Amino acid sequence: MGLCCTLCSVGAMCAEIYRCQANGVTTFVDSPNRCPNGTAQRQHGFESKPGGAAPARPIATSGTDPIKSVRPVAAARPARAHAATACQALVHDAARFRQCLREERRAEVRRIASPRLEAIGRAVADHVSFAARTNSVLAVSNTGRSPEWCEDILKDVMALKDLEVVDDEEVGGPRWMQTGNGTVRSSAEVLDAEFREWALPDVKVPHGYVTVRWRSSSLVVLRVVAACTSTGDGRASCNPQRHTSIYVYDDVTPVACNVSAFGRPYWPNWKNSQTPIFAKSVSGAVR
Repeated sequence: MGLCCTLCSVGAMCAEIYRCQANGVTTFVDSPNRCPNGTAQRQHGFESKPGGAAPARPIATSGTDPIKSVRPVAAARPARAHAATACQALVHDAARFRQCLREERRAEVRRIASPRLEAIGRAVADHVSFAARTNSVLAVSNTGRSPEWCEDILKDVMALKDLEVVDDEEVGGPRWMQTGNGTVRSSAEVLDAEFREWALPDVKVPHGYVTVRWRSSSLVVLRVVAACTSTGDGRASCNPQRHTSIYVYDDVTPVACNVSAFGRPYWPNWKNSQTPIFAKSVSGAVR
């Protein structure tokens, strides 16, 4: 991706900087295309003149909406301040400056995505536990990947094992991704701009997706759908089954795994289109 440049008043080349506000977190990027939700704003007067002091980079701040999922950033982080200063010092070297900004942005993506992956891992474990507590049948649709494949990846998600968040936004998501309204699109943005966590008195319930590499090769999207509504006071009201569905998307099929819990009295209506998973450890004998 090319770096857009302008001429400084003293005749030196200066890279443009764009302010990106995503999920309540402020970052600076070298192109408006690197801002995931199209809120990039060009920063005027940022250019560094030879011998001049580098301008201060605003500290990332958390959003004011308590429903949005962003962890507050510490007021002072020497490592982040050092990285910003290092990038600004390279403003006259377009290639090195661009690479520095990319590395800083990738670190920011990891900082946002890693706790989301942890939250989704807890949500999957909660969904499996709910099926066990209520004697429900946990199953996947027959139109996706094999039940064994879905079991394997869900086990790793719950254990947070063999999973690595994707921090390079130029990679994009896997070939298949289904939106909340059922529309299938060609790929997903690495960061979910609509990700949120519903706040209950004792826990936060995630809603959204995270992009990861599984076992160092497979590019997948893990998505959970929360069964919650806002109560208007910064908290939420959720069904006992806090998540209605769990999805896994990859490059093989539009929905690799569509995981749902079925009450046992209703299972006969679904058994021709669904296959139980974790049947021995969760659902007991399924007929």
